[in-house]
Formats: sequence, structure tokens, C-alpha cells
Amino acid sequence: MLDNIHYFGLDYYELQDLTELVRNHKKFDGIHKVKFNVLDQFISKEHKYGYNRMCPFGLWILCGLFVPFWFLFILVLSLITNNSDVMCGISFLICVAIGLVIQIIYSYSCNKIDYNSLMNKNSQINIFEIIENTK
Repeated sequence: MLDNIHYFGLDYYELQDLTELVRNHKKFDGIHKVKFNVLDQFISKEHKYGYNRMCPFGLWILCGLFVPFWFLFILVLSLITNNSDVMCGISFLICVAIGLVIQIIYSYSCNKIDYNSLMNKNSQINIFEIIENTK
């Protein structure tokens, strides 16, 4: 799909990034920008293309949110079941799953931001679309 489309103003690494994003995400067609939801707009204030991404999973584990939620889930599970051997393990798995979900959501939002940044840089392609539409 990208073989028939010419991109202008992109460096080699940017073209590789754009190709990977289009290959890995069905919603990215390489021509149109994608819409941001509220979470994407919030993340876009912190993340710009070419900058390092943070690791929300690591922040979740290391910065103190993991332990309070772990104890919270232990208490909730203790109300549901009386098996103390299972409560700690299941609550631990729930907290790890929450961290992984946060990481996946953040990565997908950053992919949208990177893709739209590359599409903005490649805005010259619109000139050729206008020429073809006027014929």
C-alpha cells in the first residue's frame, strides 16, 4: 500500500516509523490523520514525536500506586471469599493486569500522536490530491 504513495519532507527514519505504524495498525492508512479521544489529547500534551516514551507500567509498580491497590483488592476479595491463600495472588495478578492495560493504552495513544505528527510533516501530499480532484 505504501509503495504507490510518495511521502515528502520525511527523513529516512521517519519514513520507516510511518511504514511500521501503518503496517501494525489497521486504522492508520498512511493518508488520513486519526482522531484523538480525550485520553489521547491529554497524553499529547506530554508526548511529542521523537521524544522518549515513559513507562506507565513501571511507574505503576515503582511509584507507590501498586501497593495501595494491592491491599484494596485483598480487602475486596476477602469480603467475597474466605480463602486467604488465593486473595494475595489474585489481587497481585489484578494489579499487574491493570498496569499492563495502562501501558497498552498509553502506547496506542503515543502511536496515534506519532502517526499524526508524521502526517502533518508530510502535508505536501495534499497538493497532489487537490490537483487530481480539479481535473
